[in-house]
Amino acid sequence: MKKILLVLGLCSSLAFSEVYYKNKDTKYSDRDNSNDQIYVRGYITSVTQWSEYNIITIEQKDGERIKAKVGKNDGFSENDIVSGTCVNYKSNQYERCSLYRR
Repeated sequence: MKKILLVLGLCSSLAFSEVYYKNKDTKYSDRDNSNDQIYVRGYITSVTQWSEYNIITIEQKDGERIKAKVGKNDGFSENDIVSGTCVNYKSNQYERCSLYRR
């Protein structure tokens, strides 16, 4: 009787961990397919330096201006031409950008 209860307990814990793992994967893939992702092509009009990061303003080809948070060591400066993608729009700026200079 103890062996049957032990096996049932083990099987139920494995079933629970599988469900938890699947939910964790779903949440991760939802984060990658973000609806607020944009493609950026333009030039940097200003760079504001903060202690841990920089805020850059990019004027795109269509005339729209966006703000993006980038790493302090990324080395962007005014008048650099950049391309890439940005996601996580919060507080009037994009929190994560993958940009490169052209």
